[in-house]
Amino acid sequence: MAKDYIHAIAAYDESLKCLRSVGVAGRDHANVFNWLAVAEYRSGRVDDAQRTWDEAPRIANGGGYGEEIAHITGNLAQIALQRENWSEAEAGAIRALDFSRKLGRQGAAWLIFPQRFDRNA
Repeated sequence: MAKDYIHAIAAYDESLKCLRSVGVAGRDHANVFNWLAVAEYRSGRVDDAQRTWDEAPRIANGGGYGEEIAHITGNLAQIALQRENWSEAEAGAIRALDFSRKLGRQGAAWLIFPQRFDRNA
């Protein structure tokens, strides 16, 4: 896979402009925010990614898109881990796990903080 994050960021920005012009926040809108932040993060623009991910739940919450919120919250926890902000990372990971649990999609998420996740619950 090509790692052309500059062009990916530009494409996601353009997609957001198109979605905003329609004026309806929805699942597509939340997903584009998430993928824009992923591209920013992978390009080394961690502060930009955090700002984008911070804005994304507002869009996702408005539509009740729990899966997107779980992904976004987990990604914010990853940034906190990278910055060695342990309490924020743990709180974010627990929120992401709670969203995942509500959706019935626990997967291997228990590997993040096994002491806080009861796989038998």
